[in-house]
Amino acid sequence: TITFFVGYSGDRIDGYALMDQQIGKTQPITFMTLIGPDGTVRQIEVLAYQESEGSQIRYPRFLEQFRGKNQTAPLEVGQDIQNITGATLSVRATTETVRRALALWNLFYGPSSKP
Repeated sequence: TITFFVGYSGDRIDGYALMDQQIGKTQPITFMTLIGPDGTVRQIEVLAYQESEGSQIRYPRFLEQFRGKNQTAPLEVGQDIQNITGATLSVRATTETVRRALALWNLFYGPSSKP
């Protein structure tokens, strides 16, 4: 199942949040991606990280790279997203989470979801 959390300010939608889990090298990583009403990433957070290495992906310095990205933005590791030595699989998992969240947002809430 896919569960989007929708935040409201009065009658106006303030944003969306999607929890997702990806496998890093060997363990699951739990993420929450916050998306604005315009379909851009506001923030991504690592909620649970169990790997023995690569925990640097939890730090804002890395996660800030995803802010402002939308579904049409390029998200290639090593080109658009800076890799972290020793955490390549966790970086790829983070990137895949953002791609998935944006694609699902577009499917359910974006311009293509309108009749």
